[in-house]
Amino acid sequence: MIELALHTELHEGARQFRLDVELRSDAAVLGFYGPSGAGKSLSLQAVAGLLPLQRGRIVVQGECWFDSAQRLNRPVPERRVGYLFQHYALFPHLSVRANVAFGLTRWYQRLQAADAARVDTLLDSFGLSALAQSRPDRLSGGQRQRVALARALAARPSLLLLDEPFAALNPMLRAQLRTELKRVREQFGVPALLVTHDVDDLLALADEAYLFDEGRVQRRVDLRAASAAEREAAGLAPPPDDPETARKRRLLDP
Repeated sequence: MIELALHTELHEGARQFRLDVELRSDAAVLGFYGPSGAGKSLSLQAVAGLLPLQRGRIVVQGECWFDSAQRLNRPVPERRVGYLFQHYALFPHLSVRANVAFGLTRWYQRLQAADAARVDTLLDSFGLSALAQSRPDRLSGGQRQRVALARALAARPSLLLLDEPFAALNPMLRAQLRTELKRVREQFGVPALLVTHDVDDLLALADEAYLFDEGRVQRRVDLRAASAAEREAAGLAPPPDDPETARKRRLLDP
């Protein structure tokens, strides 16, 4: 169960933005979509504890992380989120294995056996075992994305926050990584909040989709039960190809 009531005002010069997000769901993956500047990424930051809220409430899997009425505000480390940014944010001086293990230890400690085994499992799950000693600058974009996903899962997060996770990848690679992320997320049983502009991300990964606009949730779509017409009405159906584009797409299908 995820319960969000996120309320705050942001000011930058003469600009003002009000975040007023309310939702409650027992779905495993919630997808946030809508125009740029609608408050989707700000909502993730608020859940992680990186954006101060003036009032509201955040409950994840029965644990209350924030409640303004009770003056409760858990620090960022105690919220145990796995945060995946669009541009990966890997440490260039660390190996793949050290990047994945980064949140599991401190510089003066060695990995515990159970943590080392989890890192190995994640490396194997994402096909990274052979690259464990490589540095990020030696990896392709898809490989760096896999490292970032493995790192987000390594510290046994209570919640995954995925902010445009596939935006920097080409379309064919996106499809492959969607499949991998879905499989590994289900394997580890971690709920997720997904921010995306790509309808295919929502259709492949999300159980429920929330349309954001002007800092608010304007519409909820249960993708587990929505008909094709309901998806189209919510802007979640990609436009059909014209005949020539459809012919070319068939030629490019693997």
